[in-house]
Amino acid sequence: MIALRRSLADHLAACAVLHTRLCPKQVLGVRMARLACMHLDIDPDITRKQIFVFMECGRCAADAVTIVTGASPTNQLMQLMTYGKLAATFVNLQMGSALRVREHPQSRQHAVQLMSHLPTWEAQREAYQVIPDDQLFEWEWVKLLTPIPSIPDKHCVYCEVCRDRINEHCEVTIFSQVLCKACAYGAYYQPIQVETPALLAIHPAY
Repeated sequence: MIALRRSLADHLAACAVLHTRLCPKQVLGVRMARLACMHLDIDPDITRKQIFVFMECGRCAADAVTIVTGASPTNQLMQLMTYGKLAATFVNLQMGSALRVREHPQSRQHAVQLMSHLPTWEAQREAYQVIPDDQLFEWEWVKLLTPIPSIPDKHCVYCEVCRDRINEHCEVTIFSQVLCKACAYGAYYQPIQVETPALLAIHPAY
């Protein structure tokens, strides 16, 4: 395992800025991602875009994983799996190795016991930052049964109807005509026709 250049405190601070405050699931997401990076021998701050993540839940934990790994749905290095579990599988894209990390079934109880003087939510947030990895998570090397989505090369064309530029191979061809999906199948929006207001009469100054 390697040590990461950025500290746990640095990653947690970045999460707090993103969400205005730090919550327990953000701490779990950061700790989970850091653990995976160390086991995969990849520091995302040094070697970029070398980790793909199958994220089994969204929201706070997923954002925290993005803070550490740089992988997100928008750069196509994270795929959200609607399992509703606080778990993720981290894939070393060069080596093909995959590590699945999941929340320990007793992690919440461990947190409350450690910080019994605090309300439950605060106890979890504070304890998750110091609890040992093996009390916070369970992890195992896994074999992927779902292929990693391919990341298309840079590419663009223009829709022959609306003339919008289409990126990332998202065009469709119908009867030899290149179209955007909005023109081909219908859009999720509809333009609102706004009447131009009548110009106000400007009276000369007296």
